[in-house]
Amino acid sequence: MKFLTPQIIFVGSLVLGVALLVLLPFGAYVSAYNTANKFEQQIPAIYEDNEQTLGQYGQKLQEAAQIPTMMADDWARVFQGVMQGRYGEDGAKSALLLIKEQNPTLDSKVYIQLQQIIEAGRDDFTNKQQKLIDVKRAYRTSLGSFWSGTFMSFAGFPKIKIGYPNLKDDDYPAITTGRASKIFEKGMEDGPIVLRPTITETPKTGEFK
Repeated sequence: MKFLTPQIIFVGSLVLGVALLVLLPFGAYVSAYNTANKFEQQIPAIYEDNEQTLGQYGQKLQEAAQIPTMMADDWARVFQGVMQGRYGEDGAKSALLLIKEQNPTLDSKVYIQLQQIIEAGRDDFTNKQQKLIDVKRAYRTSLGSFWSGTFMSFAGFPKIKIGYPNLKDDDYPAITTGRASKIFEKGMEDGPIVLRPTITETPKTGEFK
């Protein structure tokens, strides 16, 4: 075609090149912003869901064990300790023993029901904790990547504390036990787990309030 002169082709190519130079980074910026925003909405929601899981199963345990209202807080602490593995793999048995001592007249079928509640709650809680860990790791990975991290930083992310970049400042920590933390710090296990729980134990660092 006669109107497609070399000059027009050159100018068109130049305009297209400039447009791509503008649009591609802008598109990457928008994508990074949306990704970071999604993570920052998702993490607190998962954390809240973890809190509710502990509360719901604690309530189920209280009702099934016929625990008096005045003892509800103490039993909630015991159940939370079982969910967090504070009493080891046999923590459920320890909690059941404590319930049996306080409620010697309960039917044997109740103990089976209680064990099912505790084990189901513990598995459910563990899965939700893993989801929290995975989502935070994915967010930290994006923040640490060159292009996505650059755009996210430019957009003002992270706006919540998720342990980035030092893994210490974290408002949404996965629940751990004091015993587990000490083992990792020392690099060795001191001895067998004490299975017998106590209802006066205070929450460890990183537990849900």
